[in-house]
Amino acid sequence: MNDYILSADGVKTIEHPQQEMLTISEQIPLPGEGTGSIALVNSGNPTQIITVQGQERTLHEVADSLSMMATCPDGTVWAMGQSGEMKADPVESAYPPDRLYKLYPEFSATPVAEYKSEQPANTTQHFVCSDNVIYYIIDSITPPAEGLAYAGPEHYTGSKLVSYDTQTGEYREQDISGDLATRLNDQIWSPTLSPLYLYDGHLWWVSGYGKVVKTDLATAQNTVAFDLGDFDPSKDIGYLVQEDKYLFRFILDLSGETTIYRYNLETEQLESRATVPGVGDATPSDQHPFTVEVLDLEALLKL
Repeated sequence: MNDYILSADGVKTIEHPQQEMLTISEQIPLPGEGTGSIALVNSGNPTQIITVQGQERTLHEVADSLSMMATCPDGTVWAMGQSGEMKADPVESAYPPDRLYKLYPEFSATPVAEYKSEQPANTTQHFVCSDNVIYYIIDSITPPAEGLAYAGPEHYTGSKLVSYDTQTGEYREQDISGDLATRLNDQIWSPTLSPLYLYDGHLWWVSGYGKVVKTDLATAQNTVAFDLGDFDPSKDIGYLVQEDKYLFRFILDLSGETTIYRYNLETEQLESRATVPGVGDATPSDQHPFTVEVLDLEALLKL
């Protein structure tokens, strides 16, 4: 498995013949001005963490299953995970605590912090970091009389905003109020169709109803800002990417055009809809795009 550095002089290959091919589930650039990235290799437990700095590659491993990463303003990189260890109590195995790991610049092979709500809840493991405080949302469950093992989508009864201060080690949990405080039911099985976005003191996310919701970090109040317009739950929502104050939605048609929607988070409106040539000619017939990344925001705003 090799690393590649692209520059004005071309592509430089850094070979690692002693390491087998790995399937990367999540990768983000290292903070700061240096060259590098940090990636998760997660095919269950344990999880491998690959840190690349220039021509140097470091491989670490943790026992838990890590799925998402976030960078804090102080330059630290964090990951969230849960244990896949089977407990004697199947309910306890189904609702393990959330564990936070510090991956960079210092690596911790054991959790730095662990949190479990007193009320049973599911964690989507999407999280962000603002002012060195980590934020994420959990969906609360009120078990039926038969017990938690018999809980279904209809037993979700709200959500909570969880925060962890990376400087003080303090956890805080707030009940979410307002619009779509209960994000799951017997019709909507996915609490969010997107990662969490951070803008103007709010967490932004796209609900299973196709509505764009903002959660106030200070008050845990939900407000529906706008909806995606032509959302159809039976069709692919496309790729959602936030850049600055914009939310872009890319709908890729491998046999036709690509449609790009631009929503303005400041005005809370659909700002433009444009079409560009499809990616079918550039994509092998047996492959599909994995993700979309915006490299030139200024050019995209001109569409």
